[in-house]
Amino acid sequence: MRNLIICSLALAFVAFSLTEAATTTSSPPPTHYTPKPPRCPYPSDVITFLPFDGDCTKYWECYKGNSYLYQCPGGLWWHQTISVCDHPGDYCAQN
Repeated sequence: MRNLIICSLALAFVAFSLTEAATTTSSPPPTHYTPKPPRCPYPSDVITFLPFDGDCTKYWECYKGNSYLYQCPGGLWWHQTISVCDHPGDYCAQN
């Protein structure tokens, strides 16, 4: 009988610990921002580039009415005038 009580107490302790851990370590689910894509020219067989509003490191590529979001590599900004990722400069104003 004594062993049964000890096992029951141990089981209750483990169950309580797991419940406590689950309630204290839970966090809200991450929120994902999905930007609204631009209106791309259609029909068009020409690739068109558009800047991403509010973030100089991103840009849109449009082809046949579809838009694709891209990120410039390591510290570069999208330079709309020359349609390439370039070193940061006064050609882009971040919001």
